[in-house]
Amino acid sequence: MNTVKFHIPSEPKQATPPAALEQAVAHPPPEGVVQLGLTTTRDGEWALLARVAPQAQTPIPTVELLAHGHPVVYQATNNVLPIARPAFPGLGE
Repeated sequence: MNTVKFHIPSEPKQATPPAALEQAVAHPPPEGVVQLGLTTTRDGEWALLARVAPQAQTPIPTVELLAHGHPVVYQATNNVLPIARPAFPGLGE
């Protein structure tokens, strides 16, 4: 499975995520995962979002177990931090 750089979720089919996914993100992320979160697939299904290093081997078995059969979206993190700049430099900010 490949990790995605940009994930574009769609409108969820159900208003609230499944309890199993909510419980999964409440725990510390397993080894090899930077962050866990909730998202939706392009079909509107709730999914577990696992942010991993760009070269990480996916799928990660412990993440798949946490998802309890729900989809998992693996997203590669960025190695380069964003640069903070003034929002409106012409206005003196």
